Amino acid sequence: SGVDRKRFRVKHTPAKRSSADEALSYPSTPKRMRMHRYNPLHSSIKVTAPDTLLKPKSAKSPWTGLRNLGNTCYINSSLQMLFTVPTFVSSLAGKGKVLSKSLVSVSNDVKDTSAIRAANPSIVKKAIDAVTDKFQGYQQRDAHEFLSDLVDRVHDELEDEQKEKGIKTSDTTPLFPTDEYFRMNVQVSLTCDSCGYARNKEEMYRHLSIDVEDENASPFGTQGENRLPWSVQQGVDQFFAPEKREIKCEKCNDGTTATQTLQILSRPK
Repeated sequence: SGVDRKRFRVKHTPAKRSSADEALSYPSTPKRMRMHRYNPLHSSIKVTAPDTLLKPKSAKSPWTGLRNLGNTCYINSSLQMLFTVPTFVSSLAGKGKVLSKSLVSVSNDVKDTSAIRAANPSIVKKAIDAVTDKFQGYQQRDAHEFLSDLVDRVHDELEDEQKEKGIKTSDTTPLFPTDEYFRMNVQVSLTCDSCGYARNKEEMYRHLSIDVEDENASPFGTQGENRLPWSVQQGVDQFFAPEKREIKCEKCNDGTTATQTLQILSRPK
């Protein structure tokens, strides 16, 4: 064609990617570019973002998000879990003190679909900081520990309010929302393996710490695809399974072990 190819050879220098490029996750430009015959019709390149990035979603979520106040995703995770039980939060309306009221307020903000900004959980943070110093600051914390403390502190508020009103607890007194949704009464029994003597006591659980995986649960071994999937139900079954305890019997001289069993007396709603 008589065209000097060397004249149109391109020496590539990596260009600095713009913030728009980063947002769209464009692949980086290759280190070496191929030599192409010059064509004025193809001298400019236009890049169009995918339609899925340009078009708004047609279905609007019934919830809005929660702002991070720092490394406080543990707060958001705990609140989102509580908000999946809307009747628990709604049952706190008009009850308790600052902490209970802050939960109801943030829950209402999360359900406000007309909001253009994420809900701010800072009032919950301030309320929990007023009753404990375990979560002060904006460092990362354990979500389970926060949720457990949150439910316990709300329960304390409800108890204090009832005492201030002069209401005495009886069998006919309505359950607190924290007991209605987060309380399980369990009878723990220890039975001597030698003489059969049994001792019982009642314990209250607000949460169960169950195993999410058990390497010994699969009858097909523990390697790769031979392992069976571990379910939540298996974790619960394992938690309530009989267990051997090394303990001296107070009724006989021979008893050095006992079998512990758990029986659910009442469960949350």
